Amino acid sequence: MSYHLVVADGGKKDGLAYGSFKVFNDRGYLIAHRQRIFGLGTSNQAEYKSLIMALTYCINYGIMDISVIMDSKLTINQVKGKWGCEDKFLKRLNKIAKERVARLDSFSISYMPERFIKQKLGH
Repeated sequence: MSYHLVVADGGKKDGLAYGSFKVFNDRGYLIAHRQRIFGLGTSNQAEYKSLIMALTYCINYGIMDISVIMDSKLTINQVKGKWGCEDKFLKRLNKIAKERVARLDSFSISYMPERFIKQKLGH
């Protein structure tokens, strides 16, 4: 089984939500990098959308064993089911993320400090 590392991040600048992700293979080689401006939204929504974008990419390309690192404790803990979610938009995004995760063979998600995430993503 070969695991892939996914680094995902979202944010908000000048009123626009944006996100990006990179996928590295089990040897550490970069195999995918995507960036997107989502439009209006919060930074928490952008974090979720970045994760969903990464999960969708992996599923579409048959990458079914992934370990995700992010700097959003909110997204991580809500996806893990440790924290509740009351916001209706985040609740919808959480449901989509969990549906994508359920399609994978193996999945883990963990926290990494922002400085590391920014360094890996180059922004």
